Amino acid sequence: MKHFRFLVIVFLIGFTIFFNIERLDFAEQNTIDIDSMVYVLGFVAGVSILAIPQLGKIRLSVLIVGWAVGYILAKLTSFSFFGGRPLLSGVHTYLSITELSLLLISVWLAYKLAQSIIDFEDAVQNVTFADTNRHVRQLAEASEEIQTEMFRSRHNHHPLSIIVVEPEPGSIRSSLNRLVKEAQQNMINHYITNNLAMILSRQLRRSDLVLTHRERSRVVLVCPDTNKTDSSVLVDYINDVVAKQLGLSITCGSASFPQEALTFEELVRQAELRIEQSTSKAATQTEPGTIEVAQQSSTA
Repeated sequence: MKHFRFLVIVFLIGFTIFFNIERLDFAEQNTIDIDSMVYVLGFVAGVSILAIPQLGKIRLSVLIVGWAVGYILAKLTSFSFFGGRPLLSGVHTYLSITELSLLLISVWLAYKLAQSIIDFEDAVQNVTFADTNRHVRQLAEASEEIQTEMFRSRHNHHPLSIIVVEPEPGSIRSSLNRLVKEAQQNMINHYITNNLAMILSRQLRRSDLVLTHRERSRVVLVCPDTNKTDSSVLVDYINDVVAKQLGLSITCGSASFPQEALTFEELVRQAELRIEQSTSKAATQTEPGTIEVAQQSSTA
């Protein structure tokens, strides 16, 4: 947020100078005479980059080259058809360099601010779980799919495993203001959990249900045709993927149908119990200040 505020301030200062540089009188007369066309280009560039999200996502070099070419074409058109100043001729050469520099600096400032706005919007979207990825559902909204998978496993005598994944508090703990610590910590937990769900939805099978449990800041995986042995291998894979892509330590607990429980709720309770056992064991074995990945696969 501080970086975003800083960019807004720099953007305002930059554009204030750009549109008022001719007011900076040296001696008794202006030594800088900016073509009115440059102000129009600068305004259009700034507004378009901020208003059109797609422009903030392309490479900065492409925008720089594009607006530089636009400036040159505008100067040549103005000179050829409207009797404007030449692009390169005596003192006009220095004015053209100044105009182009100011225009491109304005493009750069607008691009950096647009990038920051995009990052902020993405963060807010992740925190509020506004993503509509159909492969990631909230736990409270997926009861029908859960019951369907449970019925199919019972009817066909197929195994099914539940894996509960949650970030370790020590790996995401940060120094927060005391008055807003709880609210900020909840936002951080939701943000991390949503990113975790997004990564798992891309790495797991399409038949696996990825469910976000917002109240507990957890991800619950429903894995059809996955027995106890397979779930243990899957837990190792999940730990490896999350560590590589998020740099985050997680705790996993799993339980399998029908050996350990016959209902979804009981399977979740068994998986949560293994998380608690893993956390307690890690707390007694890990020295203070050390973060350790705690894993617990299902056991008979």
